[in-house]
Amino acid sequence: MKFKNNLRWVLLASLVLSQIACNQEVETEIHVLNDQKLELCKSKHCLVLTEGIYPITLKFSQSGQRSKLIVYTRAERRGQEEFFINLPKPDDLLSSTTPVRMESDFIGQDFSVILNHQIELGKDSYGLVFYKDERFLDEIASAQFRLEPEKAAFDEKNQNFLASYQRVRYQQRAALVAIDADIDGLIGSPRQLEWASKSLDFVVNYVGKLLLMPWIHYRYAKVRWILGDKTEDQEYVTAKWNEVFDSSPVVDHFALVHSGNSLTRQIETENKKVNQLRLSYNSGCYSGSSSSDIINEQATSGMGHRALSASPLFSFSIIRNWTYDHDLEDATKRGVRSAENFLKTVAIGDFIAFWAKRFGTNDWESGDDIIKTSEPMLSWTDDLPPNHLFISLSAIPERPIADLNDVRESGILNIDDELILHAIN
Repeated sequence: MKFKNNLRWVLLASLVLSQIACNQEVETEIHVLNDQKLELCKSKHCLVLTEGIYPITLKFSQSGQRSKLIVYTRAERRGQEEFFINLPKPDDLLSSTTPVRMESDFIGQDFSVILNHQIELGKDSYGLVFYKDERFLDEIASAQFRLEPEKAAFDEKNQNFLASYQRVRYQQRAALVAIDADIDGLIGSPRQLEWASKSLDFVVNYVGKLLLMPWIHYRYAKVRWILGDKTEDQEYVTAKWNEVFDSSPVVDHFALVHSGNSLTRQIETENKKVNQLRLSYNSGCYSGSSSSDIINEQATSGMGHRALSASPLFSFSIIRNWTYDHDLEDATKRGVRSAENFLKTVAIGDFIAFWAKRFGTNDWESGDDIIKTSEPMLSWTDDLPPNHLFISLSAIPERPIADLNDVRESGILNIDDELILHAIN
C-alpha cells in the first residue's frame, strides 16, 4: 500500500512537471496574403487557408517536435482544427538573436518558415513568415506575437549577453566602487596636522562604504572597493578591474571622488569584453556626463555632475534608487529630489554657501545654486536611452564602439525635453 501511495505521488509530480514544461503557448493570427494559400495537413486531411486572417494558438512541446498549431476557422475562436508541426526546442528557438530558418522537410508541412526575434523591454516581439518552398522566396503568410522567453540570449562559453533587456541574475552582476573624500587635499592642512586630516579622510571614506554596502552587496554578487589614496594607484586599480571583469558579464562602476579625472576610469586591462561595462558614474566636480567612458571604454551609459558639485547630496540616493530597480533616468531624478528636500528641510544651503566662500568660490550663493552647479548629467546612445536601463537587465548596444557623433547627453533637470534629441556638438 505504501509503495502504491509513493508511486501515485511520483506520477502526479511527473504530470505536473510535464504540464509546466509543455504549457508554453501563444495566441495570435495568421495573415494569408492576397492570391496566396496556406495548406496544413494531418493524415489524409488538409485544411487550405486562403486570403484572410485566421486566429491560431501555437502550443510548444518540450522538445519542439510535434508542437501543435491550432487554427480557428470560425469567429470567436471556434471551429478549431489541430495540426502537428516540428520546431526546434522552445528555449533555443525563442532565445535566438538571429533569424531561424525552418525548411518544410523539418517542419513536416508543405511550407517553410522564418522566425525573427526582437528583444524588447518586458515581452519580446516575434515574427513568423511562411514561404511556399525551401528557398524562402515566395511569401504566402505571416504572423506576429509577443512573449517573454524563459531562456536569456546568453553565451555561456564567452560569458556575455547577446542582446539587451535580458534578465541578469544576481550572480552575473559586479560593481567596482571607488571612494575618496580627499579631506586632506581639500582642506590643505599644514604638515603638523596632516595626520588629523588623513584620519578624518579615512573615517569619511569608510562611513561612505558602510552607507553603500547594504544596497551594493544586495544587488551585486561581486563587489570590489577602492578607498582613499588607492584610487590613485593604477596597479592596484587594474587588479580590481581584472577581478570584476573576470567574474561577471555585467559590470557597473561608481567613483565617489572629488576629481573629474579618477584613475578608476582608466581601464588598463585586456580582460574587459566589449559591452561588459554597463554604467559608469563619476561624482567628481566638472565630470560632466562621463561621455568619455562611452567613447573610450564602450560603457552603455555615463553619469557625472555639471560643474562644482556637492555630489554626496545626490550620489547615495541615486545609487540606492538604482539598486531598487528604478531605471537610470528615474533613479537620477529621485536623487535630485532627495537633495532638494534635504536642502530645504535642513536649511543647510546657506551654511554650505558660507563655507564655499571661505574656500574661495562664489558659485553657491544659495541652495538653488548648489542644485544647478551640481546637476547630474547623463550620456547615452540612441539604441539604449537611460529610461530603458535597469540594474536587472542586460545592456548591449547595437553599436560596439561609439564615436563623438553617436553620443548624446543631457542634464537631468531638462532631460524630458532633451532625451534622445540633444546631440553633443
